[in-house]
Amino acid sequence: MDIKSAAEHAVQTTSGVTYTAAGGAVLFGLSAAEFAAYVGAGIAILSFIANQYWQFRTYKLRQKEAAEHVHCDVK
Repeated sequence: MDIKSAAEHAVQTTSGVTYTAAGGAVLFGLSAAEFAAYVGAGIAILSFIANQYWQFRTYKLRQKEAAEHVHCDVK
């Protein structure tokens, strides 16, 4: 998946989540302040998880590049 496709997918996903959360807030009768607090907490947790995932992916990529570099130097 290229960067442009990933960005488009992220926009579609966040739009769906936003509309679903807003609908849930209306159905469950949350005030604007409660809704903002819950959404803020959810975004913080999801951001942390996404950051850890991308850090792990970056680590694996650098590890692979280092292994290939060492392997190329040996030949």
